[in-house]
Amino acid sequence: MPSAKPSLDEIKALRKKRSLWHAGGEEDHLAGVRAVCLRHSGGGYITPEAAKEMLNWCIHKSAVTDTYPTSTLIKALQVITAEGRWTPEAEKILLRFITAYFIEDSQSASIALADIFGDPGSLVGDLIKDLFDATPDKFVFLDRFVVHTGKFRSGSRAKCFEQARALGSTPSDIAWYSDYLFVADEHVESRAISSKIDYAIYARARWGQISIFPESVWQQAIEEYQL
Repeated sequence: MPSAKPSLDEIKALRKKRSLWHAGGEEDHLAGVRAVCLRHSGGGYITPEAAKEMLNWCIHKSAVTDTYPTSTLIKALQVITAEGRWTPEAEKILLRFITAYFIEDSQSASIALADIFGDPGSLVGDLIKDLFDATPDKFVFLDRFVVHTGKFRSGSRAKCFEQARALGSTPSDIAWYSDYLFVADEHVESRAISSKIDYAIYARARWGQISIFPESVWQQAIEEYQL
């Protein structure tokens, strides 16, 4: 049986209500980090001195420091610039991470790093944990776009859509205007990156609209609202 699909009419109506038309009108939070990364590693290599300069810039001048991938870049730079931690393999991983997210500017950056996502012991740490936002004390669901990816243990996609509508939200495909992306436990456990996750990371890093949470947080919200 085909999976349930969001209603284009519902999406259009909420976009009109919230005047959500152009992502390009918002500030690109990654612009400064991209420029610094290109200046210091655009030649296909990076030196310890350049890494320290990048770290200093990211900490003191970046528009956003607590959101993936910038937050993870800062942690990786702190690790690799520590005494005795610089190795050719660490440099290679750092360069791949920087190139995928900050130089190539690709909407498929996370999928390109699938092997690193699968290795929580690498230089950049556990990327699966890093990509999720902190759970808010209270979710605001009224007039929000909600997206689900993967097979949820808590119910079918149609059930998820029914619950979202009961919360006053609109089920949506992934887009720059989406508010919440909930990721199925199966993706988290297999460390898999879907195209929806990949795009959400891309859009959130630039415009800050989307928050990303695991399925367990969706279930907590449903229980809190007694649905």
